[in-house]
Amino acid sequence: MINNKKQGFTIIETVISMSFITGLLIFIGLVSVRMLHTYRKGISIKTVNQSSQFIIDDFKRSITSSYGLDCFTINNDVMSKSPNCDNLDDDKNTGAGFCTGKYTYIWTYPRGIVKNKSNLKISLGGRGDVIPHLYKIPDYNKNICNNIGSSNPFISLKIEERNNAEDLLKNGDRDLYIYNFKINNFNNTKKKDIGGNDIEEDQGFYNMSFILGTFLQDVDDDNSPIKDSGLIDNSNDKCKPPARLSDAALTDDSYCSINKFNFSARTITGRK
Repeated sequence: MINNKKQGFTIIETVISMSFITGLLIFIGLVSVRMLHTYRKGISIKTVNQSSQFIIDDFKRSITSSYGLDCFTINNDVMSKSPNCDNLDDDKNTGAGFCTGKYTYIWTYPRGIVKNKSNLKISLGGRGDVIPHLYKIPDYNKNICNNIGSSNPFISLKIEERNNAEDLLKNGDRDLYIYNFKINNFNNTKKKDIGGNDIEEDQGFYNMSFILGTFLQDVDDDNSPIKDSGLIDNSNDKCKPPARLSDAALTDDSYCSINKFNFSARTITGRK
């Protein structure tokens, strides 16, 4: 007797199998995208934390070999002295900096760039004019701070000082900027002698805090900056990631990272 019954899958079984495979592929795709997002977010956080530690160590080395700091602010391309190193924050300025007597540090706040008020450019020899993320400039006599008020405080720098200037935040694939910077200056702090009497210690002590985060501004079709794009909101640690990046996966918040850092440093002695 011949058996003509055919073996195989029914239509229902085929549909169920295809649905299962499709769902599995979608699940794998979603997990992969999430893992990629987490990885890129981790890179952003790591970059901010590593960069902050690097510049804190650099600040400390310069300050601890200094006789005191001279601070300044930048507003609409105008540099002004800040005698007590206060009011350096980004709510009032488009940039700021300080001189240690060996190096001068100068930075631009992202809000100043967004408002198109920060057009301060430093002439650095063959590298041309630059707007600093966070520049460290050899300046052994505080020439920049001493010449604030002149038409160009940087003109007193020697050629080798200009050529040896470096941007401490211009590394990697994340554009980092200082969002805020505050200094509490405790010069001539008091301490007790053996008898319990107050005596003045001729030494400067600085407590500093700053916010470091990502920033990459969008541009439109005419290459003009789009207002507030890529800018982090300090109050809730949120940012508008740049949409201009070629990799669409980076247009979400995986690019954004921000953190606040605190440190203290003591000068050699009081002001020289």
